[in-house]
Amino acid sequence: MPIYEFVCPSCSAEFEELVRRSTDAADVACPRCGQPHATKQLSRIRINGLATTSGYTEAPAASGSSGCCGGACSLE
Repeated sequence: MPIYEFVCPSCSAEFEELVRRSTDAADVACPRCGQPHATKQLSRIRINGLATTSGYTEAPAASGSSGCCGGACSLE
């Protein structure tokens, strides 16, 4: 069951919802104001350290550390 991101057209609340079928996504109501038919958003995913949305790729933010685990391992 996928988790989709939604935004409410009435109160602009952003929220996530577990949806069993993609056809059920059209019936999701806002948890803040109860407005039915929230709008499903495109989710950003991370692949190999790059943030992507529908083919657009941007470089990851600088973390100030260099290392295999963001500086958390002893291989530095």
